[in-house]
Amino acid sequence: MTFQWPAGKQTEFSLDLGGLLCGDEFDNDIFMAECKKYSTPADQGTHYLSYLAKCYVMLSQQPEAAEHFMWITWCPFNVNDWNKLLTEGWVARAVEKHGKDIFGDVTSEEAESFTDPEVVKKVAERLWMIVLSDKQEALVITREHRALIQHHEVMGGVR
Repeated sequence: MTFQWPAGKQTEFSLDLGGLLCGDEFDNDIFMAECKKYSTPADQGTHYLSYLAKCYVMLSQQPEAAEHFMWITWCPFNVNDWNKLLTEGWVARAVEKHGKDIFGDVTSEEAESFTDPEVVKKVAERLWMIVLSDKQEALVITREHRALIQHHEVMGGVR
């Protein structure tokens, strides 16, 4: 699934993966995710701000595109601001930083005034931060077990 930058040099973008969640309160919710398998923080903070700006654009263009935006990483980054990375303030900062791609040839102040606070709020509410380790990659359900669960779900719905 690709999305269009409203303005700026880049014409379109996409995230690394997406799909449906299963179970309880998230059942059939759509998620979109960006994955960064870095061994060090490197430039993840820069990529994260770009990701947040993309989430803002996606939600602006297609509010039904995703109920959840996930950042999946193997290495924490921006640790001094870790508790702020999923906040409205951080989303607004990303929109301002990428204002030219979103709003065209505008100043930071103009980008801030064009930013829709309701969209910023909704993006922040939908953000997830997932930090994995290499060992966790082995904790994946097998194809056979997934088939058993899906069979149970389907048959459980039939009475």
